[in-house]
Amino acid sequence: MRSIQPNNAKRWGYYSIISALFVFFAFNSFYKIHYSADAFNTFFGGSQNAGWHIQNGRYFYTLVVYAVDRIGLNLVTDHVLWVSLFMATLTFSIIALSYRCVGLLDETSEATELACIMCVCLCFVNVFVAEWFQFTDCLLMYSISVLCSVCAVLLFPYKYDAHKVICRYLAAFILLNIAFNTYQIGINFFVFYVISFILLAGKGKLTSQGVKKNLIAALMVVGAFGINLCITRLLTAQGVISGNSRMLTLKGENIWANAKVLLSAKLQSLLWLNGDGMMRGPDLLIIGIVLLAAGIYSVVANKTNKKKWYDVLYTFVLLAGGVFALALPILITDSLWMAPRTIVPFFCIFFYLGCLTVMGQNEFLKKLVAVVLLIALCRQVLFIQAYSSDALISNACDRLWAEQVECRIEAYEQREGIQVTKIGFVPDQSMQWQWGDISYPWDVCLRAISIDWARPYALAYYTGAGYSQVDVPDEVKAHFSSLDWDTINLEEQMIFDNEVCYICIF
Repeated sequence: MRSIQPNNAKRWGYYSIISALFVFFAFNSFYKIHYSADAFNTFFGGSQNAGWHIQNGRYFYTLVVYAVDRIGLNLVTDHVLWVSLFMATLTFSIIALSYRCVGLLDETSEATELACIMCVCLCFVNVFVAEWFQFTDCLLMYSISVLCSVCAVLLFPYKYDAHKVICRYLAAFILLNIAFNTYQIGINFFVFYVISFILLAGKGKLTSQGVKKNLIAALMVVGAFGINLCITRLLTAQGVISGNSRMLTLKGENIWANAKVLLSAKLQSLLWLNGDGMMRGPDLLIIGIVLLAAGIYSVVANKTNKKKWYDVLYTFVLLAGGVFALALPILITDSLWMAPRTIVPFFCIFFYLGCLTVMGQNEFLKKLVAVVLLIALCRQVLFIQAYSSDALISNACDRLWAEQVECRIEAYEQREGIQVTKIGFVPDQSMQWQWGDISYPWDVCLRAISIDWARPYALAYYTGAGYSQVDVPDEVKAHFSSLDWDTINLEEQMIFDNEVCYICIF
C-alpha cells in the first residue's frame, strides 16, 4: 500500500471527515434511548446475559461481556458509549478499506478514490446496519467483530512480494477467529474484501498466485469455523451448552430446502424490490444493475489490460463464492430467517462490482458510479431515519402500555388492600405483533409485550415493579381467547384474583 504523500494527505483527511459525517447523520437517531426485545433480558440477566452468548457460539464475546459486567458498564443503559464506539468502528473501516483499495491500484485519480470510498461507505452505511444499531445491548459485539474482520483484511498480504508474509497470515487468522467467536456474520466482511483485494492485486486476471491466496483465505475461514465447531462440541459434551442451542441446529442437509426458499420469487422480490422490507423502492436492484453494467463495460473496454475469457469467468466465480459464504449461515439453519441484520455484508456485493469499474480506464464512468452511489447513500440515510423512527415509536408504545398496566394494578391494590405479587399473560383471539401502522416485516419492531419471553422483563424494566409469572387457568384462557380487541382496554383486559393479575395481550 502506497504511503500518503503530503499533496494527498489533506484530501484523505477530507474523505475521513466526510465519511464520519455520513455515519453520524445516518445513525445519530440511535443516540436516543431505545431497546430491542433482547435488551430487557440482558438488563435483568445474570452477568448481563453472558451465558446466552455461549449458547450462540460467541465464545470470545462471552469473556468480553463478563469483563464489561465486572467493571460496571451496562450494555443496555450505557447506550451512548456503545453507539459512539460502533460509529467510530464504521468510520475507521470505511477509510482504512478505501485507502487499501486505492493502494492496490496501479493508477489512481480523484474519481477513482471517490468511487472506492462510495462503494466502501455503502457497505457500512445502510439500513441493514440500522438493525444492528437497534440492538444496543449487542453493539459492542458488532464493533469487535467488524473491527477484527477489517483488521484481518488489512493485514492479509495481497502483493506477491509482501513483507513478513507468514506473520501477517498468522495475525490475520487470529483476528479472524476473534471476529468469528464474537459474531459469526462479521466474518463475511473478511470474505468479500479479501477476494476483492486479491482481484485488484492481480489486475483482474486469473493467476496462480491469485488462486493460491484465495485458497489460503478460504482455509482461514474454514479454520475459524472449525475451531468454533470444536469448542461447541467440547462445551456440549461438558453440558455447558444446552440442547436448545441454535449452534446445534446447524445442519448441511438444510441447505437444499432453505435454498429453494431463498431463491423463491417472493423472497427475491422482497430483497431486490423492497430492500428486504427496509426500503421504499427497488434501490438494491438499481444499484446492482448500474454497478454490474459499469463493471462489465470496464472489463471489456479496458484495452491496456485485456482479459481472456477465463479471467472473466474467474471474476464471477469469486463473486459467486462470496455470495455463497454470505448465504451459508442462514442456509444451514433449521428454517430460513433472512432478517436484514443476518445479511448485513450483502452490500459488499456492490463493492466487489465497483472494483471492476475502478480497475478500468474510463474516468467518466467512475464519476458516474460515484454520483449514483452518493444518491444511493443519501437515500439510505432517509431509510435509516424512517426505520429508527418506527423503532422508537414501538418502544414508546410498549412503555405506555406497561405504565397503564401498573397504574391499574396500583389502583386495585389501594382499593382492595391487597398487594399483587403474581402476574400471568394470555393472548386474545388474534394478538397483534406490531403497534399501529408499522409495516416492518421482520422481528425487531415487534411489540415487546407480544413476545412471551420479553414481556415480563419489559414490564419490570418500564415500571420497576417485580412480579413472579404464573400460568393462566384454563377458564381465564378460554375467556380471553374468545375475545378480540384492536386497542388497549385494560378494564376488560385485566382480571384480578386476590394477589394474582391476569392480563390479556390484544
